Amino acid sequence: MQIANGFGELNKKVVYIDYEQGGMECKDTIDSLNRNTTPQGKRNILVKGYVEKPMQELKAISQINDVIVADSVTDLKITADQLNE
Repeated sequence: MQIANGFGELNKKVVYIDYEQGGMECKDTIDSLNRNTTPQGKRNILVKGYVEKPMQELKAISQINDVIVADSVTDLKITADQLNE
């Protein structure tokens, strides 16, 4: 979340994929967002909890956002080569 916040403070649009904890439905995610972000960074972060079709969704997200932070990529069941796409 701190990395996402850093990009958000630079006015980059960030999608934080919290597949591991489930997104904003999880108290831990909310606590992390509140604890590890600044007001400026937070307004540029969108948290997404569940990704049904990882590669399709990541490609679509990358078209309209500057940064994708994923916790965790292994939970998304994609390879490093796919991530490089």
